[in-house]
Amino acid sequence: MSIETFDPIAYFENRDIVYSTEGKNVTEGWCNIECPFPFCNDPSNHMGVNLESKLFSCWACGEKGGMDRLIQELEGCTWPESQVILSQFQENPYKDIPLDTKYPETGSKTVRSRDMKDILSSFSDQFPKIHLNYLKGRDFDPEILIPKYRLKACYNTGKYKFRIIAPVIMD
Repeated sequence: MSIETFDPIAYFENRDIVYSTEGKNVTEGWCNIECPFPFCNDPSNHMGVNLESKLFSCWACGEKGGMDRLIQELEGCTWPESQVILSQFQENPYKDIPLDTKYPETGSKTVRSRDMKDILSSFSDQFPKIHLNYLKGRDFDPEILIPKYRLKACYNTGKYKFRIIAPVIMD
């Protein structure tokens, strides 16, 4: 899963954490909470969470970081536990893209060994929005480019996370 799909407001509401999306210390596109860090001298709603980047910053004590670190501080948990919590408030990036419908396999004649299947297991025919936006932002048409070059997507895990793979196929 990607942090891009994490919903901080849903997390705060689920954990009964008081937050503000507007007011004296709140910037547009941010959500503020009380700073949970013990060394903050003025914790009153100075901790801002950017709703787009999902990064936090306390304007009082200067503490900054990602949602995993904030969740660790709020819940007193370890990094692996924070990853589980993050995943509970994330949307599936592949949910709107049906498998093998929009970008079907192109029928390569390449013989794939068991090792090749292991290599390809982290690649997907399903393209998350972040990958499609990347291609569109460079004036490529994903509808043409993906099937033509048999492109694959890697999401947020593995050695090739957040990459678009263009296979070299020798027929």
